[in-house]
Amino acid sequence: MMFKSKKMSFGNKLLLSILGTTLVVFSLTIFFVTKFSYETAQKDVEHLNK
Repeated sequence: MMFKSKKMSFGNKLLLSILGTTLVVFSLTIFFVTKFSYETAQKDVEHLNK
C-alpha cells in the first residue's frame, strides 16, 4: 500500500483527487488532439493524391 496509515489527511485526499482529475483530462485531451491530427493528415493525403 502506498500509505501506511488508513486515515488520510484532507490535504492528501484533495491532492490525489486533483491529480487524478488532471491526469484524466490530460489523457483525454491528448487522445482527441491525436485523433483529430491523424484524421486531418489522412484527408490532406487523400486531397494531394487526387
